[in-house]
Amino acid sequence: TMVDKDLGGVLKSFSAREIAAMLPKLLYEDEYYSVALIDISSGVLTRCRMIFSNDEDVIDRSAEYDSVRRTVTDKWISDEEREDYEGAGDLTTIIKNLDDNGTYEFTTHHVMDGEVLLFRYRYIYFDKEHTVILTTMKDITSLEETDMVTGGANRKGFKRLADRIFKGETATDRYALLYIDLKNFKSVNEIIGFKGGDALLRYFLKYINNSPLNPVLTARNSADHFACLVECKNLDYDRLADIFQFEFIYDGKSINVYARCGICKVDRFPADVDAMYDMAKLACNNLTNEYMQPYIVFNNDMSDLYIKQCMIHSNLPYALERNELQVFYQPIYDPYTEKIVEAEALIRWIMPNGDVISPGLFLPTPEKNGHIAKVDYFVSHTVNKFIEDRLNSGRHVVPVTVNLSRMDFYDTKTPSAIIDEIIAKSSLRPYRMFEITESAYMSLNDRAEEMIGRMHSLGVGLLLDDFGSGFSSYGTIANYDFDIIKLDMQFIRMLGKNKKSGKIIRSIISMAHELGVKIVAEGAETREQVEFLKECGSDYIQGYYFSRPIPQSEFEKLLDEC
Repeated sequence: TMVDKDLGGVLKSFSAREIAAMLPKLLYEDEYYSVALIDISSGVLTRCRMIFSNDEDVIDRSAEYDSVRRTVTDKWISDEEREDYEGAGDLTTIIKNLDDNGTYEFTTHHVMDGEVLLFRYRYIYFDKEHTVILTTMKDITSLEETDMVTGGANRKGFKRLADRIFKGETATDRYALLYIDLKNFKSVNEIIGFKGGDALLRYFLKYINNSPLNPVLTARNSADHFACLVECKNLDYDRLADIFQFEFIYDGKSINVYARCGICKVDRFPADVDAMYDMAKLACNNLTNEYMQPYIVFNNDMSDLYIKQCMIHSNLPYALERNELQVFYQPIYDPYTEKIVEAEALIRWIMPNGDVISPGLFLPTPEKNGHIAKVDYFVSHTVNKFIEDRLNSGRHVVPVTVNLSRMDFYDTKTPSAIIDEIIAKSSLRPYRMFEITESAYMSLNDRAEEMIGRMHSLGVGLLLDDFGSGFSSYGTIANYDFDIIKLDMQFIRMLGKNKKSGKIIRSIISMAHELGVKIVAEGAETREQVEFLKECGSDYIQGYYFSRPIPQSEFEKLLDEC
């Protein structure tokens, strides 16, 4: 209901000229969506124009305050926030907060022209004696949609801006959404600290914006994950490998940074930005050879895989109870005698129907939810029993390694339980070995290092796995006594394809021997690879050329033949 200007309570105490003179002194920002005065005694809200060049134009119009609130609620406020908005904007609530604190403000979302915007409402006394309140509305959407580390957009901002770009778009082959993951980012924080990690995130945002991808929109969505909206004409797949590998220098330290990417083509409108982001992420998680090809394009088969992963996630907690998890063994050979000298214990999930679920499908679930420690303890306990049974029956035994996850060391019970079991049966010690990946080792805390040191003091062998897989540091092996280093299998797979790989392998093996450390070359699949590794002096070889991971019964037969 409109109120005549002459009847507006605020105008009885102040002239338009006086209001125009006072407003700039009370408003410390210069961009507001709305400025108004509320006369408490009459319950009238009078909107003020933010144009001060003409004093007579400062007053816009007046209306009952409650009527204005109802209009705003019906027009802009979503059902989810309506109750909170009405409570926060109640005149009694405003007055109480002003009397208690001197100022009062709250935020709420407005749905305007199809976009969800965040507004801040602020209240102060314009003149307390005459019970007049000054209220402002300001669009602060940019604050909610800005990533505090990089200064660019966050996921919420990316979605709104992408929706704006897609509005009215019809060309279904113009855009693609990229999900980009910086690999082993936690290791970066260990090497150059959290400030250095934040500096890398800021650098990467600028780096990708200035790359040949020339993104229309870029955002840091979470942690070390970025989203890019690019035009398909800029997607040169032959150049992506170069784009997603770069050098970052911080505080005098040089780090080779690798990224991987999932790509989702925008093939329909209206486009669901969140769904496309999830599909691009799902594609990225399906990368199998990210060193050779650090990108993958989403296809519908991945959706089927995602559904399968969801089923795995729901059934995994019962797999141990139903004895569906089994330990397989992959033999490790002396390449000169071609005899088994060690083995690696690997977990496999055998379904009741006989189907084998790949570890790559089910292990990420317990790693994320913190249950990987139970799986690793199960493997270690099973290996103990296997070794003990063979020793007691006088049969041939070789050392067996068990993989330890980084998360194991955040579960204080698991490493202690593993150690206590080995201590209780001293005959097991010469045959027990544990391996930990280089990236996991670099992220461990002091307590975890103490645990590893305790294992080593018991005579338990320690392997550094995947050496050379991204953030390699010779300091890793210089500062700690590993018994064996496992060469990352990507080096082996590159033999014959990349001339540098052979030289790197020779160099690492020579360096390891100088330090008194043995080498396992992992991933050998051909006779040519085995002969080259023998020539380089590799101590042991593990790979499909000799044997795939096999069930315990088959592994026992191989040992019995030795």
